[in-house]
Amino acid sequence: MLPRERTCKLVDKWRGHRANGTDSNKGGHWYKSLAKLLQCPFEEFGNNDISIITFNYDRSLEHYLCTTLAKLYGKTEAECAEKLKEINIVHIYGQLGFLPWQGPKDPNFFKIKYEAYGPIDDREKRITIQYAMKYIKIMSETIEKDDPDIERAKKLINEAEKTYILGFGFHPRNIEIIGMDKLPKDKMIRGTCMGLSMQHKLDLGKLGPTCLGWDKDNNNPRGLCEMDVYDFLHNTAIE
Repeated sequence: MLPRERTCKLVDKWRGHRANGTDSNKGGHWYKSLAKLLQCPFEEFGNNDISIITFNYDRSLEHYLCTTLAKLYGKTEAECAEKLKEINIVHIYGQLGFLPWQGPKDPNFFKIKYEAYGPIDDREKRITIQYAMKYIKIMSETIEKDDPDIERAKKLINEAEKTYILGFGFHPRNIEIIGMDKLPKDKMIRGTCMGLSMQHKLDLGKLGPTCLGWDKDNNNPRGLCEMDVYDFLHNTAIE
């Protein structure tokens, strides 16, 4: 995963979509869309009432937001990093180490910059990999009930007025971990289900008192949309 953390993959790919006139088609730049939704006076950026919970290990979203805000506001990345720290971003299964602006301000605390796995010698690569491994967890491992990231995620979901689920596979274990199967039915929650089989969609309604489900006979009133993330943000989440 570390070799795939490349800024060019977050920018150049989408330039190709725009050049081909496919920006609004499958694969549109939803990171860019999210950044636009969060746009406001720089001093007020930390007041954006949003929390992000992710099951991914990579740090691409944080990196993209930080570098994009720096260009947008004409600020240094350090200034934007401080603002981003005011936004809740929780990695349920950990992440590939901490970016330079994340984690403790201890000079001895090893941090891994974005694109760290580049033209470096084998020894540096081994050290980078060892530290990246240190901060990730895998589903097969036993996750303690008082895991701070999980408890924090549950609290944020329970307190949220609106919850949007993007590109989630709805694995039963992941649903259980963050307590989604115990949310009240009147909770406002919507999400994408593109690529899931019809049986998988129907099975979601059997996972306890979840407020999500797929009802093919009643115009899908329970929150799941057959859209990619880009179209979902533009057609459903923006109200």
